[in-house]
Amino acid sequence: MNDHNRLVLHDRPAILWFFGLMAIGIGFALVFTARYDWFVSSGLFVLGAALLVLPAELTITADKAAGVLRLVHRSILGKRVREVGIGEIDSIRVERSQSSDGGSV
Repeated sequence: MNDHNRLVLHDRPAILWFFGLMAIGIGFALVFTARYDWFVSSGLFVLGAALLVLPAELTITADKAAGVLRLVHRSILGKRVREVGIGEIDSIRVERSQSSDGGSV
């Protein structure tokens, strides 16, 4: 982003979405095999659907000019927005970072 007063970070639960799709795919494949019953297949469908629907994407926007940190949790079930004044923040811990050219730092 070109604005030097704003920092935008995205956290997408892609691995959970991947496992959700895998569970649904395996459940669908098991429907057509005679070795497994409907209980196993339906359990995988429910697990896969939960992994697709429940995890939320998080977008964090730190706006230095406005003095606000905005957290947006977005999922299929809805959107939650929380704004915190930058002056209210004691500390921030970053567990992983990635440079703008795609390499981890």
